[in-house]
Amino acid sequence: HEYEANILHALGNGAATGIQLSLLILATVIAMVSSIYAIDFILTWFGQFIGIHALTLELILGYLFYPLAWLLGVPHKDVLKVSQLLGLKLVANEFVAYSQLTGAAGGGNGSIQAELSPRALMISQFALAGFANTGSVAQVIAAVGSLAPSRKADVSRLAVSACLTGALATAMSAAIVSIIV
Repeated sequence: HEYEANILHALGNGAATGIQLSLLILATVIAMVSSIYAIDFILTWFGQFIGIHALTLELILGYLFYPLAWLLGVPHKDVLKVSQLLGLKLVANEFVAYSQLTGAAGGGNGSIQAELSPRALMISQFALAGFANTGSVAQVIAAVGSLAPSRKADVSRLAVSACLTGALATAMSAAIVSIIV
């Protein structure tokens, strides 16, 4: 009976830890997406004063990631759209970027994939397929902080470089697709 009690105790602890981690991940995703909407609201409000009525974080990141999208081999007419998706993926997460690509995000924006050339669509699908984003970094730090608080500082120190390395690895995959297609 003692053996069975130990197994049930371990299962209960595992379930509690799993629920705690799930809630941490959910809270992180909600916080990141909410932050992006708040930043977009402020930028749009400010943009009206300087004559840029569609000033959003997505537009700014689009121009920052423009060289990367161009280097990946995206056709010229699609570079800004794909670079905006790349920026959105890095700041929010890949699910938000994919939903923007497919039009599943709603808001009446329609589907970006219908506007992209087949080459740009293929490159963007591979470029968005990765977990290198600020939300994932926050989730890893929160999860490790929850499971092993003594290692939280180590993970925090390596998190940014791991995110950049993951983003570059995903970009390399998209570059290989660009060469082949």
